[in-house]
Amino acid sequence: MSHGKIRTHQPPSKPTIWILVLIIVIACILIALYIFSLFSTGESPTDRENAAGTVLESQIVLDHGSESFLGSIGHYRIEVRVRYQRYGQIREVWMPTSDVTSDKGLLTLKLANSHGICDVHWSSFRPDSPECTLK
Repeated sequence: MSHGKIRTHQPPSKPTIWILVLIIVIACILIALYIFSLFSTGESPTDRENAAGTVLESQIVLDHGSESFLGSIGHYRIEVRVRYQRYGQIREVWMPTSDVTSDKGLLTLKLANSHGICDVHWSSFRPDSPECTLK
């Protein structure tokens, strides 16, 4: 009768386990930082400034077009010319007011329900790019 060597599975050595734990911890930290960067805009609410504005003119403009198997689709947005005061100076500027949508009727209804007043807001990092929220 010949007897072969019986081999048993030995657990990995302790340094190998600690290296594996370190790699998992680093991977978790990198994933958490990536997810945080997706939701972070780099701009806090205190970095935004606003002012009350008066709507002088409004128009619905074609933002862009797209093609589908059903044909061409237009995507529209509202732009308004607004008078507002910033740093003691009166400004009149054309600016966007809404999200882009393919439903032009929805934008027409939004314009009809507006009262000629909008909340003008801009980032303190980009003061020359104001936006308007119709009231």
